[in-house]
Amino acid sequence: MQKIITDIVQLEGEWEDLFLETDYSNLTINEGDELSVRYTLPEKMIPAIEMEGGILQVKSPHLGFKVLPVSFNETFSIAVTIPEKTKAGRFSIKLRAGNIDLANINADAMNVDVGAGNLTLKNCRIKDFKLRVKAGNVEVADCAFHHFATDVKAGNVKSYNTKIEKGICMTKMGNISLSGEIGMVSTRASLGNVEIKK
Repeated sequence: MQKIITDIVQLEGEWEDLFLETDYSNLTINEGDELSVRYTLPEKMIPAIEMEGGILQVKSPHLGFKVLPVSFNETFSIAVTIPEKTKAGRFSIKLRAGNIDLANINADAMNVDVGAGNLTLKNCRIKDFKLRVKAGNVEVADCAFHHFATDVKAGNVKSYNTKIEKGICMTKMGNISLSGEIGMVSTRASLGNVEIKK
């Protein structure tokens, strides 16, 4: 059995954008003292971590439809720490399977693509947010968005105490519940209920 590797990479220099792509892992992004990436993953899944031209890239080897080197479990994780009060540019996150927890992020744009897993956002300020999830729930609390767009195939979308100026919120199988300062938001739940509390 392949052993699990835990390591942390400290990064220096100016950065603005974050591109992260992995097949199987839980992911967290939060504030801290300095920019770093910590992971606990099987050897074959250790990500390449590079920073060049203001772009931080974290990319794990693509396993495709191969059998995992070990059974997937909750210990598989990637944790990105960004310096406090950072104003970021673009975030691009692609995850095949795993949960995502994002907190205290201030960014111009974020694009998230998840195969199977839940997404949680807390205390985030994002101008343009786009999310696509095949299977999983979305929970947003104490956030603010200029434009908010979600496309969920199977799962619920909930927001609490959140400001959304405009956007579109869709789920094919699941419920939508939005509360806070909700502006011009179009909603559609093909097989579910919609509730908006302003």
